[in-house]
Amino acid sequence: MKKCSKYLFVALCVFLLVGCNDTEEEKLDTNLSSKIILNEEDASAVCTVDKDYSDSEGYVMGAKFAIYTNDKDIVIRVVGQQILSSNNKGKLSSLQNKMENTYVEASKYGGYTYNTKISGKNLIVDTDIDYTKINLEQMAENQPKLKTYLNDDNQYTLSSIQASYMATGAECNKK
Repeated sequence: MKKCSKYLFVALCVFLLVGCNDTEEEKLDTNLSSKIILNEEDASAVCTVDKDYSDSEGYVMGAKFAIYTNDKDIVIRVVGQQILSSNNKGKLSSLQNKMENTYVEASKYGGYTYNTKISGKNLIVDTDIDYTKINLEQMAENQPKLKTYLNDDNQYTLSSIQASYMATGAECNKK
């Protein structure tokens, strides 16, 4: 009986150990920007970024932004998409609320169109920012750090908006 108990105990331990490995969370894709398809035709530049916050925050993020300028290199529009991926549905909902609050606040200055949706393990955020409709002067008055990226006419130039994206870790390629 003792031998049988030992074998049952060992079998139970093996079963529990193997079972625990089956519940390990799936590794998140850390190259999400490569999955984003934007219409980049006529864009002056494209900026992409991928960030892995999985160890500290429980999600990874990828983004791509197409920047459009006029003939004087003044930014007139930015179209972008961000994908935030997590194995935790609660984390995705929390991120969605934060993103929506950010865009609701930014929309007060005009020119922002955005959509957020959760699809499986991903939060997808689509944005279309029309800089011809944004009151950048007021925005810069309320957010003084923004002023460092604007010219004397309170406009983004191609180089200044690229610098603002690169300050967050993005890579920007002029087209």
